[in-house]
Amino acid sequence: RPRLLADVERARRDGYAVSYDEQEVGVCSIAVPVHGRDGVVAALAVSGPSYRLTRVKLVSLLPRLRRTASVITAGLGAPQQLRKARAS
Repeated sequence: RPRLLADVERARRDGYAVSYDEQEVGVCSIAVPVHGRDGVVAALAVSGPSYRLTRVKLVSLLPRLRRTASVITAGLGAPQQLRKARAS
């Protein structure tokens, strides 16, 4: 439980979460939040085999994921500060 809480806090602080072989060996993913009017309503994620999505590749996808999540967030009517804060 302490590790889970630390992972959640890190994801909140960084604005994204990563998983390396945690749910299934050989699979990794990265996810960003999608905000609605009342807070986080979903996550936008990319996952795949770890031999193709290395840690460097995953992190390189972050700007594109954030931009896409920002567009979805805007479409859901989230406050302006949430749209800008996570788009960079």
